[in-house]
Amino acid sequence: MDRERYKLIVAVDYGTTHTGISFITTNNTDVDKIEIINEWPGSSEVAFKVPSKIAYQSENPHLDFDHWGFNAKPNMNSYTWTKLLLDRNIRLTDFDDSKLEDVFGCGMMRLPPNKSAQEVVTDYLKAIYRYLTEQLSKHFRKEVFDATPMECWLTVPAIWSDAAKAATRAAAIKAGFASRRGDEVKIITEPEAAALAALKPHVGRNALDPISPGEGVLVCDCGGGTVDITTYCIEQVAPKLQFKELCVGIGGKCGSTAIDRNFNQWMIQKFGNAYKDLPPRKRGPGSLFMRSFEEAKKAFGTNSLDSNGAPRKVEIENLNMALVSNEQYDHKQSVLKITTNQVKGFFDPVIDQIIGLIHSQIGDAANKKHDINRIILVGGFGNSSYLNSRLQEWCEKEHKGMKLSCPTQCQSAIARGAVIRGLEFLMPSSRKARRHYGYSVGLPFRDGIDPEKKSYIPIWIDKKYCEGRMEWVGQDIGNDFEMKHELVRCFEGKKEDIFGVLTLFCCSSDTAPEFSDQPGIEKVGEVQVKIPKNDYKYLPTKKRKGVLFKKLEYNVLVNMASEQGTLMVKAMRNGSEIGSTTIKFDHD
Repeated sequence: MDRERYKLIVAVDYGTTHTGISFITTNNTDVDKIEIINEWPGSSEVAFKVPSKIAYQSENPHLDFDHWGFNAKPNMNSYTWTKLLLDRNIRLTDFDDSKLEDVFGCGMMRLPPNKSAQEVVTDYLKAIYRYLTEQLSKHFRKEVFDATPMECWLTVPAIWSDAAKAATRAAAIKAGFASRRGDEVKIITEPEAAALAALKPHVGRNALDPISPGEGVLVCDCGGGTVDITTYCIEQVAPKLQFKELCVGIGGKCGSTAIDRNFNQWMIQKFGNAYKDLPPRKRGPGSLFMRSFEEAKKAFGTNSLDSNGAPRKVEIENLNMALVSNEQYDHKQSVLKITTNQVKGFFDPVIDQIIGLIHSQIGDAANKKHDINRIILVGGFGNSSYLNSRLQEWCEKEHKGMKLSCPTQCQSAIARGAVIRGLEFLMPSSRKARRHYGYSVGLPFRDGIDPEKKSYIPIWIDKKYCEGRMEWVGQDIGNDFEMKHELVRCFEGKKEDIFGVLTLFCCSSDTAPEFSDQPGIEKVGEVQVKIPKNDYKYLPTKKRKGVLFKKLEYNVLVNMASEQGTLMVKAMRNGSEIGSTTIKFDHD
């Protein structure tokens, strides 16, 4: 490897329930060469992902150190689903499900004493980073790895606030990512990464099922906690894939863990305390019993009939209840035997929700005069044979001719897609903003429209103005899109540094309000500009009521589509950047 020329592209798909890692070096142009880490501490099996779970030594006296991933066993006090706590704008009540908590334990979406969500995420990512660097040092030799800069792409939900994206990146940096010279940390949304992995196999001369310009493609990412759906229009396939987002993406709490919840509830109803009173190590996530159920979930939908054509019973092993054997439970063998129809009962309500989301997104595309021609399933649950068969039946019945596919290794699609972004710099030509963005400004007063209490006379303009009016940007966000606002700062002619502030707002409603104090508006944060006194020596002056004022005109630019994946801000005057500009999020 040419150490001066090449770098390492790494993706960390930090998910609600599991985390995956992929990597490649930039001297490889073939995306099929992307490597997936599939060996993890605490597991003897090949696994594309590791549980997003951490158990602290301080809360588990029998431990000598903190345990994470597969080593955080069901009998330990541990924390999981912590990722959702990073975004204060997510309605946690949507996930605060006692039935799910019975599956995942009391550490689900909970925090240890004296630790914030960002600190717990940092601790977990620190373990991930340590293991990643160990594996890369073995893969490339330590000397080569140490000399090769690493570009890390972290995946985040598309609906996340800008503050949550920045918090995730900050947690990763504090965990050690970008601690070496030349290393970087960037952000990509999960649906976008999934789209890159889903579309890439359909592009090129050797593609068996090529996509064509003008096609509408729906990408359905079926994960553990959630399902996220986005739609894209293919603009060109050669010389380079180009596509744009069609509709604002949607999602729901109908991932594969919802099947676990349904199964767990059925077990409680069927066997009562004989099952419910089992300790977590016997029926919790990671227990031999739930691992057996996981295998049954993956296999369900294939070989459902026995040699006589009768429905085959699904057997789940390693269940040791204090019950005598019956038709559904073999005590001697510790095996649960359930019918195909019963398993369908666990799956069907979840799949019905997924179909509802897909139907809604196809409808949104139709409202924009665009057809959806194919559906691509990704994510661990996307590989389910039963899910695929149900969706195929639905397509044939409701949307004749629509193609349905699921790429190989779909469980690692997001991690692979994030690497593709870094390797080929592929991205949508435009995205649909999940929320309106804008800022509060003063504009000429409109008699009979604007409230009198909002009126004022600016220092520099002897004319009536209205404060608190909103200016919003459009929903289509291109790759070079920047919010630009001209600011006029009038201040007394003193000799110290001055500060300018532009408040950034967002709104998730279909119609954005006109004033900053109306319902539905959320404060994103403040763009703060510090301007040194040397930058305003020769500014125009004006006296008002005996006080000498100076006038500074400058532009604030907010990059909504930065390569880093988070909001970037700067202040410009006469074509040059001035002062130092930062964004302070509302929850900081």
